[in-house]
Amino acid sequence: MPPEVERRLVAILSADVVGYGRLMAADEQATVRTITAYRNEISNLVGDHRGRVVDATGDNELAEFPTALDAVECAVEIQKVLKVRNEGLTEKRRMVFCIGVHMGDVTVEGERIYGDGVNIAARLEALSEAGGVCVSGAVHEQVRRRTSLQWNDLGEQSVKNIPDTIRVFRLLDEAPVGAKATSTVESDRPSIAVLPFANMSPDPDNEYFSDGLTEEIIADLSKIRAVRVISRTSIMQLKGSDKDVRTIGRQLNVRFLLEGSVRKAGNSLRITAQLIDAEDDVHLWAEKYDGTLDDVFDIQERVSREIVDSLEIELTPHDDRQIAARPISDTRAYEYYLRAKHEISSFTEEGLGRAVDLLLRALEVVGENPLLYSALGIAYCQHVLSHVKLEEQYLRKAEECAGQVFQLAHESAEGHYLLGLTWFARGEAQKAGDAFKRALALDPDHADALLYRSGVLLNAGREATVEVERLFRIDPLTPFNQIALVWGHLVQGRFSEALDACRHWSQIDADNPLASLVLGDVLARNGRGNDARKVLERLARGQPQTIYGQRARFLVHALTRERDETLEAVTPALTESARWDFQTSWELATGFALINEKEEALVWLECAMRRGFINYPFFSKHDPLLENLREEKGFLRLMEEVKTRWESFEV
Repeated sequence: MPPEVERRLVAILSADVVGYGRLMAADEQATVRTITAYRNEISNLVGDHRGRVVDATGDNELAEFPTALDAVECAVEIQKVLKVRNEGLTEKRRMVFCIGVHMGDVTVEGERIYGDGVNIAARLEALSEAGGVCVSGAVHEQVRRRTSLQWNDLGEQSVKNIPDTIRVFRLLDEAPVGAKATSTVESDRPSIAVLPFANMSPDPDNEYFSDGLTEEIIADLSKIRAVRVISRTSIMQLKGSDKDVRTIGRQLNVRFLLEGSVRKAGNSLRITAQLIDAEDDVHLWAEKYDGTLDDVFDIQERVSREIVDSLEIELTPHDDRQIAARPISDTRAYEYYLRAKHEISSFTEEGLGRAVDLLLRALEVVGENPLLYSALGIAYCQHVLSHVKLEEQYLRKAEECAGQVFQLAHESAEGHYLLGLTWFARGEAQKAGDAFKRALALDPDHADALLYRSGVLLNAGREATVEVERLFRIDPLTPFNQIALVWGHLVQGRFSEALDACRHWSQIDADNPLASLVLGDVLARNGRGNDARKVLERLARGQPQTIYGQRARFLVHALTRERDETLEAVTPALTESARWDFQTSWELATGFALINEKEEALVWLECAMRRGFINYPFFSKHDPLLENLREEKGFLRLMEEVKTRWESFEV
């Protein structure tokens, strides 16, 4: 009896190189190198979107995915990433792909798949423009309400060896992933901001609970890929704001707003919520929920489902399970968790210590829990990242927490994010970048992972356009995110653009000492030493005991070439901070270079490299403050090592 043939319904992606024969004829070796590198890139992206590469022969790539949404998001991401990669090649050497995506039955034989589904995907790829994506009607129907992408309906098309016509849709260039749609808010994919819930409790100290509830509803909605949800950090910028809903909707580029209040008295709980159409200032629904703390998880789920129903979103089984999940089952442990998150955001030694205590108490109540372990790991890691305690033991503890998370939840975005933080703090650029990338594959709208991954990429001399664009789509109001724009211009030698971006950052984040410090760095690289000194002097006078003030004082003296004063400004706290921080060690390197202390400058430049700053083009040619080091043998030897790490870094 012949073996039973296995068939399954999958989404198929077919990609093909435009003009591959021409490229091979012009330079076979260079073409092979390029397509090998691009295949690795495509393979990584396919894996990140839950897919599997089925075949890669010649200039074709074939992959399968469990859903049409996974396949389309992967296709768009491939074109976006390869477009950036091609910008580094000459016009004649650029390798451009056409992509087709179809959803259909396939026959499975070992690792291979066959059938009309595969053939149709290949025909769709042939209808695609260079650098574009075409999908079948079956795929379009699955994704049209779940993404912000815009499509051109090409109608019914007859294709080779397929008896029936196929409805074809071509992705419009005007609306790639990460870009805004042409209307005020993104079309197709509903967009919402959950405004900070007002604390109406008799005890003002219960504000942690209202803030926590806001964050948890944001977290619930963010699990649904069909909805664009503004991140908690941007939302908290609106706390106490008296702006009207239309203004907030325009500012956040969203269509819908959820606002509400929380009243907590003892064990009693009253929560009100209302959903508003921000374009028309129309209330779509309002509800009041009464109960006890034991009901808080049910109330959160009910609010999330009311929103889903109002926006007419069709939940996938995965989405439904995510909303129904109870990450922390005990209300007492949940309160400890909310208090701890509130304390972590203080970034102080006292606050982080209290957060650790609260999370350990929560773990005692409920036992092992992945959400609690990830929060505990972040609290440990922030001791180092916030320069509260520059000790390896905190990173080891954070890494142990990440291990606990993965034992309990193998595929955890928060676990990979936490692991990325530990590697970032250690200066392990490749490991950190890979961990943040994996976190984003599981949660593409993880704002913190987007910010850190963009930093890793920029420090490694790579483009971070995709990450930065997505970050500002979901987290447009957080002032600190401006550093991604500033740093992106700075490390690529675009000092004028960096100055414009940094001035904007300093204006909207005037109390942030890092903004003033970076403004001084950028002014100096624009040849405006006097202006840089004025900015840095203000910071040094205003915060003489902080590490930012000490960094500023060192740079002021270095910029005026005051050798003795510069050396005197190097405090034990400053050197200890520099050993852990790439930016501080880079600043010490440039300062010592300015006063002609070349050996010391090279020591700190090497330290910056060890902390993950491996941007060879920036060090070797862009940074004007390193100019007098560039003929030194020690500098040339160091650049050889930096270049090796820069070239081997994998995006």
